Amino acid sequence: MSASGNIAPVIGFQRRTGQFVKSLGSSGDAPSAIVVQAEGKILVAGDNGYNFLLMRLTSDGSLDPSFNKVGTLALQVGNLYNNAYSVLVQPDNKIVVAGASNDGSGIQDFSLVRLNSDGSLDSSFGTGGKLLQPVGQGYDHARGVALLPNGKLIVAGYSHFRYTEIGDISLVRLNDNGSLDT
Repeated sequence: MSASGNIAPVIGFQRRTGQFVKSLGSSGDAPSAIVVQAEGKILVAGDNGYNFLLMRLTSDGSLDPSFNKVGTLALQVGNLYNNAYSVLVQPDNKIVVAGASNDGSGIQDFSLVRLNSDGSLDSSFGTGGKLLQPVGQGYDHARGVALLPNGKLIVAGYSHFRYTEIGDISLVRLNDNGSLDT
């Protein structure tokens, strides 16, 4: 116990309090989405501002070593800033994470990754499992992703011009391989 009487953070759920504390990096981890998989595993997605962060736990709160061998994963999708906001698990157990990433020119695009259930990148999606998709003429942030009955993905977010905070709703429909469904 700490001097304040609180139980010190440990990996896994604490039996007495039902709490979980885990640092995935050195720069302010921020979870933004959670999904419970069919077999009871808990998948958490978020970012530290620089990388998409994922963590998968077993139902008892321990890190799942079948996910990237250690239960956690940090991915850089674009250049520098990468923010993850949404996660879904497809019926084939592939994992899709959506967010925003810097495209190298100083603006952000919709960004997605698709992973196999073991945490490896799904090379059949985008470029090596990663996708940057410009939508508007400035900053594009994918905030949600859903799987349509026909297997296509729909990504929802917003786009705003570079130096304003006025945004527009943006929707993108993608084929199973990550290409735009025109």
